[in-house]
Amino acid sequence: MPKELKKSDHARIVGTWLEIGSSMHLGANQPGSGDRRRFDADGTATITRKDGTLIKGIRFTLDESAQPRTFEWIAPWGTWTGTYEFDGDTLTTHLSPTKGFGVEMHKYKRADSAK
Repeated sequence: MPKELKKSDHARIVGTWLEIGSSMHLGANQPGSGDRRRFDADGTATITRKDGTLIKGIRFTLDESAQPRTFEWIAPWGTWTGTYEFDGDTLTTHLSPTKGFGVEMHKYKRADSAK
């Protein structure tokens, strides 16, 4: 079995990911924003916009025992819950705001050589 598949999902997500695609409310797939998401082992996350702006104060949780696997994104401007999946060095999330409606899909490709 490849070493990557033996890791927990939490260990797999740690590192920096580049957004390569998205869609809002089940609309057509769009090119990614070019923003980077950094997931840290302590459950915190940081967004780095293309212009270099850093957005901090974000937390995330994963539940790999759930079927489908669940993801929660907790940011100062709101909370989103949904599902996630890994496919090699690609991560895809499908999230809905807890105070609102619709589904956002975001696809990321690993942007570093982190574990």
